[in-house]
Parts: sequence; C-alpha cells; structure tokens
Amino acid sequence: MLKARLFLLTAGLLAGLFLSEAALRLFAPQVRRLPRVWRHDSDLGWEHIPLARGRMIAPEYDVEIAINAAGQRDRDYATQRRPDTWRLLAIGDSYVEGWGVPLEATVAKRLEDILQQRRPDITVEVINMGVSGYGTDQELLYFEREGRLYQPDDVLVFFYANDLWNNVSRVGIGAEEGFKPYFVLTPGGGLRLAGVPVPKVPSWDEAWRATRPWPQRLRRYLHRHCHLYVLVQQAFFPPLGPLEKRQRYYQALYETDISGRWQEHWELTGRLLREFDLQVQRAGARMHVVYIPAMAQVYAGEWERRLRLNRLEEKDLDRAKPSRQLAAFAGRHDLSFLDLYPVFLDHPETEPLYYTQDTHWTEAGHELAAQTVAAFLMAANSDATP
Repeated sequence: MLKARLFLLTAGLLAGLFLSEAALRLFAPQVRRLPRVWRHDSDLGWEHIPLARGRMIAPEYDVEIAINAAGQRDRDYATQRRPDTWRLLAIGDSYVEGWGVPLEATVAKRLEDILQQRRPDITVEVINMGVSGYGTDQELLYFEREGRLYQPDDVLVFFYANDLWNNVSRVGIGAEEGFKPYFVLTPGGGLRLAGVPVPKVPSWDEAWRATRPWPQRLRRYLHRHCHLYVLVQQAFFPPLGPLEKRQRYYQALYETDISGRWQEHWELTGRLLREFDLQVQRAGARMHVVYIPAMAQVYAGEWERRLRLNRLEEKDLDRAKPSRQLAAFAGRHDLSFLDLYPVFLDHPETEPLYYTQDTHWTEAGHELAAQTVAAFLMAANSDATP
C-alpha cells in the first residue's frame, strides 16, 4: 500500500511538473537562448563566425541569426563598391545587429529600402556591421580593420547608453563576458590602445563546457531548455547584480554630476568619437553619430521603475544627459549628430518600440529609427552622389 501511494504521489508530481512546463512553453515562455554565432578574436575580443547560423530565443521572440561569409549579419556584399552606388555602413552593438527581429526588419535593411525608394536613380547599400556587445572602442577598431575596405560613402556609428561603460571597461557585456581591447587617455589627451592581444577565456570553446562537472552542465542545459526551471530561478535568484554597481551604471549616464566624477568616462567616449571621425575621413567617407535612447528614457513608467529598483533619486538625475553630452562632443569636434531620443519620446504609444523584457527595439522601433535616419541623411546629403 505504501509503495502504491509513493508511486501515485511521484506520478502526480511528475505530471504536475510536465503540465506546468507545457503551459509555460505555450503561454508564458521563459527560456532565453543565444545562437553560437560569435567567437573569440585577439584584436576585437570577439567577432561573428562566418557562415554561422542559429536561433535567438527569448520570451518575446524567436528569430534566426545568419552570418554571411564576411562575418556580418547581412547578405553578402562585394568589398569593391560598384559605380553609381551609395554605400553606407551601420556600425553598432546588438541594436544594430538586430536582436529580436528578422534581418529584413533591422534598422540597416529598413534604411536601405527607404533610401532606395528615395534615390531610385542609384543603387543604395546599407551594410549591417553591428556586433553584440561592442562599444565605440571595438567599433573603431572594427572599422579600421574591416569597414574601410568596403569604400563607404557614409558611416553611421550608433551609440547606445551602455557604450559609455563598454568604453571604460576591460571586460565586455554581450554574447560573452570575455576580455576586450580598450583605450586609455594619455596625459596629452591622446588615445593609447591596451589589452591586445585579447586573452581568450575558456568559455568561448564549446568543448571546454563539455568538461565541466555534471551539475554545471545540468544547470546550463535546464537554463537553456526548461521554462519552469528558469521561472523558479528568476523568482528566487533575480539576476540584478550588486546594488552599488547598478547605481554607478545609472549615475554615470544620468547624474547631473556637479562634482565631475564621471567626466573622464565621457571624455574618453568623446575622444573615441573624434578619432573615429578622423579615420572615416581618411577613408574618404562621412561619419554620422546616431544616439539610441534607452527604453527607460522613452517611457516614464519604466524610468520610475528603474529608479525604485536601484534606489535612485529623481532630483539627482537628468534623463536627457546622454543626448546633451553627445551633442556637446559633436559641436566641439564638428561631428554630424542625430539624436533619436526626442523622436522616440514624442512617438505615440500606439505600438511598442521596445520589447518589454528584452528592452531591444521591436520591429516598430527599427522602423522609426530607419525613417528618422533616412530623413536626416537625405537632408545632410541632399547632393550626395556615389
């Protein structure tokens, strides 16, 4: 009798777990899974694996990520630019790479379509050179190594808020938290490259993961495949990180900073953008800095939630600070600058521009950005011919 009761209890428990997993999978997905499309690179920290593909899965989307032969999330382009072609490069992080949307819906591809409609007399090419986790420093190095070879007419450098911290960090935040190259300011105000060759952390190799103790491998498998496991993990162990670290992140970005304690962070970013512009000019092209506003800047409710979550005071912060800092750099160094913040802020809330959990752009966000960039480029390059 006891064995029968234990059997029924076990069967009921397993059935309950199975039904809970099935219900979550259908109605409230929890799993997040990245494709293996990045690898270590001794110059850049990491790069795309040519011809790699896989699915990027999150509760709010499931999309294919396919990398071309040149290591870009795009179709193939010849390095040599053809006559009668207006070629642009879109350089940035996961926003440009297009997390959560199909390739054809990314800002680069939508911009290409829009500009082609407005300039039917020529061929328009917008090459997607976004790489998850890159800061301005890695983007600069990537352009020097790869981007300039494509003979662009215009180079769009997209700047997202966390690029400020990427630029001062020796460790990246993206597909893998591996080491990265970085620049330091010299006493004379110049830039000195450091951290190269970039060390390779073991976690870049899938074979290394297979050698981990079985509890680690089991946890990783459950985290990638079991919705119930992820839900329980998030409920009891929310991945917030230390409070002080989170506060520093937001303070550097938004604090009024009367004391100037974050000024060196911003000065490094400004110097990187200036160097970027010089390199683009040497390649015979025009550079345009495009600011991507954070979701918390655009939606008041999300801003208030972040303040509560990180125990920050509204009176000490300025939501428009990143835009103002970049605009100041642009004016000081004669850079072409487009701020998407006011456009996103004024957009009617008829459709979400950001995924709620993931915080990357939805297809609507990419579309709004592409339309705005297209209008800006047409005005800035009214006489642009290839």
